[in-house]
Amino acid sequence: MSTSPPSPNPGAQSSGPQSSNPQSPNPQSPNTQSPNTQSPNTQSPNTQSSRPHSSKPPSSKPQRRYLVAGVTVLAIAGWLLLPALGVPLPPLARSWPVFILLGALASVADFFVGSRAPGSLGRGAFGIGLALLCFGFSTGRWGFFEDFFLWFPALPLIVGAGFLATWLADGRRRHRQLIAGVVGVGLGITGFTYRFDWLHRLIPSPAVFWGLLLLILGALLLWHNFRARS
Repeated sequence: MSTSPPSPNPGAQSSGPQSSNPQSPNPQSPNTQSPNTQSPNTQSPNTQSSRPHSSKPPSSKPQRRYLVAGVTVLAIAGWLLLPALGVPLPPLARSWPVFILLGALASVADFFVGSRAPGSLGRGAFGIGLALLCFGFSTGRWGFFEDFFLWFPALPLIVGAGFLATWLADGRRRHRQLIAGVVGVGLGITGFTYRFDWLHRLIPSPAVFWGLLLLILGALLLWHNFRARS
């Protein structure tokens, strides 16, 4: 009797190559990952550390503006309401510079108790000087056009005082503020020597005054230069 050969088993043939090497990697398997790939939830520490911070500290400019504007508005409201309550006040035509003065004082207060921004102190010093100058106009001490050469030296003096206040509040670091402040104050004092006799006796020669002023300015600039290098 002849024996027939065993029929081939297609399932065994197809599974034979896979079972012969059970440790071979399967690139199509969803559970295997290459060592270079990372899961979407993980991030390298270098990527996190090199990412810039998106949060910035809030600016102090809006707060400073709100403080000055709030004080000025409250002063105007009080000025309008106090006469209705029977409180006598001087006429507004003579005392309107008080609102400039209050805004300047609010800017100074912002520097000391608020933002500590150097510009606040400089604007406060400028505002105080401007308010005093405007008081001279409102009280009739001098006229705007007829006494122009009498009050005009106050303008560079006020501007120079503002620059010097900013320079001092900024830690005496910016030389441009120092130069502008000294020049402005010097021009104002020189102009007022022809207005006040006591100042003319104190500074008889403008040339000597400017020579001493520039000498002090040059010494300050050299001192700051050597201090910065050291």
